[in-house]
Amino acid sequence: MSGAAEDLAADSLADALRSGDSDDLQGDTTQQEEATSGAAPSGSLTEVMLLLTRLIQTMPANIAAAVKVDKTSHFDNAKLDVRNFVRIKTFTNKHNEFREWKSQFAYAVAECDNVFASTVSGLEKADKPIDAKSDLTPTQAQLSSVLFNRLQSVTTGTANTMVLSAEGNGCEAWRLLNKFFDPQTDQRLTRSITDVINFKIKGKDIQSGIIEWEQLVSSLPKITRSSWMRSCSEPSL
Repeated sequence: MSGAAEDLAADSLADALRSGDSDDLQGDTTQQEEATSGAAPSGSLTEVMLLLTRLIQTMPANIAAAVKVDKTSHFDNAKLDVRNFVRIKTFTNKHNEFREWKSQFAYAVAECDNVFASTVSGLEKADKPIDAKSDLTPTQAQLSSVLFNRLQSVTTGTANTMVLSAEGNGCEAWRLLNKFFDPQTDQRLTRSITDVINFKIKGKDIQSGIIEWEQLVSSLPKITRSSWMRSCSEPSL
């Protein structure tokens, strides 16, 4: 049971007991008066039992409502948690450093919501601007607004100006950044594939070298990446 549900149940029980105590005091006075006058005692104990019965009957509904509120607020706060983006360094606006920065940022998004990360990845090479109303579901549009805030906090200069131009649409801001800093021309694509094939680990920690190679592979377009992953082995040592 959540803390809010426990508090609600405790408050309800306390109110009922206070009401019961008051009824008991009134009952004692009434009984004394009735004893003096010779009348029969009243049923104050029965009234208290009825109050407790009504309280027990209403508690499940009250507890369920409190639990529902707690679950909703926790779920909303978990989306694109800002703590996952603390380690992301501010982008330097250098074209040759964009892919590494992009990989780190995309990984942070995937840690929070892998499904939304896949959506963002699929939209980053779109030819037309992304419209939050027509291209995204209501949930995706909400996440896109949070994504906008995360991008704004880790960009400066030209990159930050491009993000702000998206006017709160994080998916569109991501598309603009990719279009400007990582255009997929034939020459660039050829060079990227060559870098993956010829990559060698020299004078580096093996694990770090493999991670660097995987980042190069992840920077390739999705279709190209899937075909080359089937044919390429891991980097030479």
